[in-house]
Amino acid sequence: MTLLPVRAALVDGRWIPRVTLHLRDGHIENHSATPHDTSPVADLAIPALHNAHSHAFQWAMRGDTHLLHPDRPHDDFWSWREAMYHHALHLTPDRVHDIALDLYRTLRQQGWCSVAEFHYLHHEDPDRPGQGWTFASALARAARRAGIHLTLVPVAYHRAGAGRPATGAQRRFAFPSVASFLACADQLHQQLRPLGARVAIGAHSVRAVPADWLRPIAQWAHTQDTPLHIHVAEQRRELQECHDEHGRSPIALLRDHGFLSPRTVLVHATHLSDDDLDIIARSGATVCVCPSTERDLGDGLVRARDLLHRDVPLCVGTDSHTHVDALGELALLELHERLRLERRNALTHPERGLLRPAQTLLNAGIVHGARAVGLPHASLEPGSPADLLLLDAPAAHTDPARALDRLLFAARSGRIRETLVAGRATGD
Repeated sequence: MTLLPVRAALVDGRWIPRVTLHLRDGHIENHSATPHDTSPVADLAIPALHNAHSHAFQWAMRGDTHLLHPDRPHDDFWSWREAMYHHALHLTPDRVHDIALDLYRTLRQQGWCSVAEFHYLHHEDPDRPGQGWTFASALARAARRAGIHLTLVPVAYHRAGAGRPATGAQRRFAFPSVASFLACADQLHQQLRPLGARVAIGAHSVRAVPADWLRPIAQWAHTQDTPLHIHVAEQRRELQECHDEHGRSPIALLRDHGFLSPRTVLVHATHLSDDDLDIIARSGATVCVCPSTERDLGDGLVRARDLLHRDVPLCVGTDSHTHVDALGELALLELHERLRLERRNALTHPERGLLRPAQTLLNAGIVHGARAVGLPHASLEPGSPADLLLLDAPAAHTDPARALDRLLFAARSGRIRETLVAGRATGD
C-alpha cells in the first residue's frame, strides 16, 4: 500500500483538508485524516486529466510551419495541411514509435493520465490497405512504455472530398470501403488488447468519408460500447463543401445518419449555428475543444459558453501538440472565451452553481474527458482509479479553491509535482 498525505484533496468535487490517500493495486482504497506531525507530500491532489484528442506524429513537426512563403501569402489551415501531408508521407512505424514515446512521456509529465489517439496513419503500403497495423501497434507500445492510458481511435478515411479520390499522403490513410475499414477495426480491437490499449472508433470528417459510411461506423461503436469520434465544423470551407454536397450542415448530416449520441465526441465544432448547437444538445454528444491547436491554425473560437449553457459536455485535447501543458490547455478554454465574448469568468453558470471557471474546466478535464476516452473518471473516492495529480500550490493561498485558480490562471511553472497513473509515479 502507498500512503499519500496532502494538504487538501479534491474528492468527488469537494475539497477535503489534511487527508491521506491510501493506494493499492492501482486504485484508491481508502482515506484517513493526516496526523499533525506528518508532512504532506504535496499541497493538492486532484484527479488526473484526460487528453481527448491527439495526433502523435504531428509532435515532430511542431514549430516548423511558421514561415510565410511569398507564393502563398494567405497562410491558413489548408496550407498547413500540405506540410502535414509531406511529413506523414515519410514516416515509418519505428519513427512513429519514437515520436509517440517522447510525446506520451511529455504528456504524462504535464498532467495527462490518458490520451485518445485519433489515428489515421494506417498503411505502410497504400496498395495493401489493412495488411498490417504496424503504426497502431507502435503507438500502443509507446504508450505502454510511457505509462499512460491509451485509447486508440482508428478513423475511417476514403476520399479527399466529394468526387475527389485520396491522393499522395492521403492514400496512407484511406480504405476502399467501409467494410474493409470495419474489418481492420475488428482486427485492431483484438491485437491491441494484450498491449493494454483501449480501442474506440471514428470517422475522420464528413469530407473524408461518404455519408453512407457514417451509420455502419456508429453501429460498430454501439456494438463494442466504445466512444465515437469525428472532426467536425473546424473550417468554414468544410461547412460550404458539406452544404454543396448534402444541402445541410455537417452537424445535421451526422444527426440524419445516426452518428450523434451520448457516446459521440465532436472534435473542434468551431463553426456552429444556433440550430447546430441545439442538435448537439439534444443528442447528448460531447464537444472536444483543442484550444492551443485551434489558435495555432487560425481555426476560430468555439462557442464554449453557448455549449455550456445548453448542458453540452466539454472536454479538451492537445491535437497537434503545439502546447501540451494540461492545466494551461484547460485555462485556454476559458481565456479564449473571454476574448470572443469580451467578458471575464465566461465559463460560469450560476443557475447550475458554477461560479468559478475552474469548476467547468475541471469537469472538462476529469469527468467529460474520461467519458471521451472511454475510462471511468478518477473521483478519488474509495474504489476509483488512482490516476491523480500532485500539485504544489502558490504559498500565499491556503484555500484550495483559490490556490487552484492561481494554478490555472497565474502560475506558469513548477505546478505539477507528479502525475500518478494507476498509482504509479513517473519513474516507477
